[in-house]
Formats: sequence, C-alpha cells, structure tokens
Amino acid sequence: MREAFTPSGAPSSVPGERRLHLDVRAANVRQLLDAGLLPGALHHVADCTRCRADLYHSWRRDGRAAGRMISFVGFRA
Repeated sequence: MREAFTPSGAPSSVPGERRLHLDVRAANVRQLLDAGLLPGALHHVADCTRCRADLYHSWRRDGRAAGRMISFVGFRA
C-alpha cells in the first residue's frame, strides 16, 4: 500500500506503534497538487474527527454507535 500512495516519493505515511499509518491529509494534498491544483486553492481544516466529539461522528472513537458524516468538495469559478 505504501507504494500506491508514494509514487512521487512524497511522504504520506507516519509511524505508528507497530506499523506505518496512512496520512490521508498528506496523500490528498499531494494528489491534488500533482493534478495541477494551486496551493492557494486548498483550505485545510485542522480538526480531528476522533478528538472533536462535539462536532464530528467517528467510527474510530465510537465504533458501531457512531453516526454518519458527509463530506463536501466545491469549486469556485
């Protein structure tokens, strides 16, 4: 899996306790920039869905009791 997310050699994994974990944010940013999106067009939300129970549902935190979320991607011309 590591090779699938690091074709350009850009880091997209972080060390975990026993194995590497995919850094989804870094992988997404790299893919968007590689596709030609300008860095200024990206907006980063620093919230952690697992840590912010007041704002987000989290399967990692709540398991089967978790609610559901929907994501949104938009383009401004």
